[in-house]
Amino acid sequence: MRAPPDISRRLETPRDYDLRLTMIGHRMGSFDPTLRVEDGRVQLASRTPEGPACLEIEQPSSIVEVRGWGTGAGWLSERLEQLLGFEDEPHFFQPTDGAVKSLWQQFSGMHLPRLPRVIDRIVQIILLQRVPWRDGCAAWKRLVSQLGEKAPGPADLIVPPSSRELASTPYCEMVGCGVPPRQARTIQQ
Repeated sequence: MRAPPDISRRLETPRDYDLRLTMIGHRMGSFDPTLRVEDGRVQLASRTPEGPACLEIEQPSSIVEVRGWGTGAGWLSERLEQLLGFEDEPHFFQPTDGAVKSLWQQFSGMHLPRLPRVIDRIVQIILLQRVPWRDGCAAWKRLVSQLGEKAPGPADLIVPPSSRELASTPYCEMVGCGVPPRQARTIQQ
């Protein structure tokens, strides 16, 4: 039986908003254990200052329905508009260059979210430095799977490790997760 959510909200989306396009760029490959993106639905596991949380976001129409589980769900709920890119104002961007204009039209509906916890994104970017994309994604998956914790709620996701956990992880354990030595040292700093 599915556990009832700790939070539940409905928000009206900006005009021509596309949840999938907005969130897909933050996924570290198809097998990212922290973020699942499907047509019309996103599941996200995150660590917050108040504890772990998992959100399930669905876009059936011009609204998004959000359910959240865990001690950090309320903290994320207070930041939903930022997390979903609702504060982005794409109508002010009017590209004239052919390539940029073409991409802008191709990805119409995509907004730029403001992520509430930047450490996860920084670790992802470090893992992608000077390695093939698939190797960086694989290192993220192994690192999160070994050092993270099961996300609260019904989604089969993993909450990323905290910055404190990353800093205290032995160097050899990080390298064992597929993190190149130089990136392991950078993450631990």
